Amino acid sequence: MLGFIPKMYPDELLYSFVARYHAYSKNISINHTVFELFTYNIQISTPDLPINLKSLFEQIKVFNTIELEEILGKHTFFNFYTNFIGEEAKNFVKNAMYTGVKKGAIHMKTGVMASGVKEKKYFCYCTDCLNEDIQQFGETYWHLTHQLPGVMVCTKHKAFLEESDVLFRSKERLEFYTASNTIKISFLRKDNKQKVNDTLLVIAKECTALAFHNFNFDLKRLQVVYKSLLLRQGFIIGKEVVDQEKLASSFESYYGNELLRKLQSTVSYDNPSCWLKSITRKHRKSFHAIRHILFIVFLQENLESISKMEYSDNLPFGKGPYPCLNKTAKHYRELTITDIEVRVCYKTKVTMGIFRCHCGFHYLRKGFDKNKSDRYKIGRVLQFGDVWIDEVKKLINEQKLRYRLVARRLGVDTKTVIKYSKEPIIIKNDNIDLRKREVAKKQAKWLSLIKDNDGLGVTKLRSKEPALYNWLYRNCREWHKANSPKEKRDDSKRIIDWKQRDYEMEEEVLIVAENLLRVNPPVRITLSRIGNEVGKRSLLEKHLESLPRTKTTLEQIVEDIPSFQIRRLHIIVNQLKDEKQIKEWKLRRIAGLKREVDERVEIEIKKILNDKC
Repeated sequence: MLGFIPKMYPDELLYSFVARYHAYSKNISINHTVFELFTYNIQISTPDLPINLKSLFEQIKVFNTIELEEILGKHTFFNFYTNFIGEEAKNFVKNAMYTGVKKGAIHMKTGVMASGVKEKKYFCYCTDCLNEDIQQFGETYWHLTHQLPGVMVCTKHKAFLEESDVLFRSKERLEFYTASNTIKISFLRKDNKQKVNDTLLVIAKECTALAFHNFNFDLKRLQVVYKSLLLRQGFIIGKEVVDQEKLASSFESYYGNELLRKLQSTVSYDNPSCWLKSITRKHRKSFHAIRHILFIVFLQENLESISKMEYSDNLPFGKGPYPCLNKTAKHYRELTITDIEVRVCYKTKVTMGIFRCHCGFHYLRKGFDKNKSDRYKIGRVLQFGDVWIDEVKKLINEQKLRYRLVARRLGVDTKTVIKYSKEPIIIKNDNIDLRKREVAKKQAKWLSLIKDNDGLGVTKLRSKEPALYNWLYRNCREWHKANSPKEKRDDSKRIIDWKQRDYEMEEEVLIVAENLLRVNPPVRITLSRIGNEVGKRSLLEKHLESLPRTKTTLEQIVEDIPSFQIRRLHIIVNQLKDEKQIKEWKLRRIAGLKREVDERVEIEIKKILNDKC
């Protein structure tokens, strides 16, 4: 049984706690310390997701200092790595950390291994936090939040973090270093005056919140939330398609390429495997937590707001039913509209909703509702309806009110009141509504038109009688839709011979690629550029898996940036072949190369210069 246990400090990494216990215990061997704490000889000094936590808890619970759930949630990376994975994987990781069973698969289950985002190489610290720790506790320790991927600043002191000399992932199986014994005292006096980027601070705060809270994100609901927020920001074309080019451009502009590079989360529209594209689609794989945070912050939300969002909060105009805003109706402002039509304006790309009430009053509203009062606003009236028109005629013709007064009462323009008040009054004769008679006459004419032009579709019928079509569309849309010829589809034309298409597409791609190689000045050969030249970019982007020969050819032809730069270098060298010696600065300037280029490009430059010597 243990004779003592040091206090576990706020925001302290469990690794730090073990290191301090080893220092206090004066044990010569770290194996002895590990056996005392974990009662296991098999243990690894894993700083982020340590194992055998139940054994540790059994040893220290006699001191009644901390609960097992608190050790897991507040002193390891468990929440940070598992908030965005499925419940089954999350339970697997928790069980492995508690018991040590299948410990080798923990990082694989969280998706960290496949994400491409590397952990920090060294333990980090904040000099201001160190000074405060020493004043308050007489020693310092490794803060959990300072070690999180993506955290480059201290959220408390708004200062950049410093790197220590201690490797975060030790090369030895059992090595525990305390912060007090490894950080040089001279560093504590360092005055960090560099201004902290506000975006870095926001990201660090979100990472901290993720590490200390179990948000229980449901991945399917999260996809719906992401799509809804993209719709709100104008990144959705039509109903479902994300404008990936616009999204990638805006995302990179928001953060800057340098910051994204530091966070190992650069984006590229030309890269079909770009993580930003994948995170906006069906989640077939896990994404690193820092990428979820970058995406959420870009969408002007935070983890807490995302976790509290109901499905209805993410609908463009909230959850129905919706109010009728016909001021002449008895049900004015009552929730009588049960469904709406959501569209995206083809010019402005702004989301808009069309609200239709049974009284005939139809109105349109653009943008998302920011508060509850927005649902009672009208963007534009599309159709006033019989109830509204009859009331206008009554106010003007029977009550003899002035046009301007009626317009002010109904919230419309005076010209609108004048227009509708002068429409012919429907006269009732022997209880027969002449308006209904007119409707029946129009409907009969439409049915006769269909009969006389058997086989014609709606578009051609409309061209024959445009006025009749428009009248029926405005006044009895449902009947018109139900009594119009259905589009006939030739199913034989829909059967696609993908094998034949693959051969044809491969040939077209090769021809276009050959032409692009002759373009002067040279252009980079990308999937999108080839697709545009062929005129089938959508086919290549959406159905490339069905075109295996074309896919293989494209993989050989498409250039990444370094490959294009190397090709451009050789073109320039060929143009300067008459010069006996080419200066490096001249070669770089003509090729338009920056100071920092890919290693492959640097090697090629040296090779070219050596060949010219």
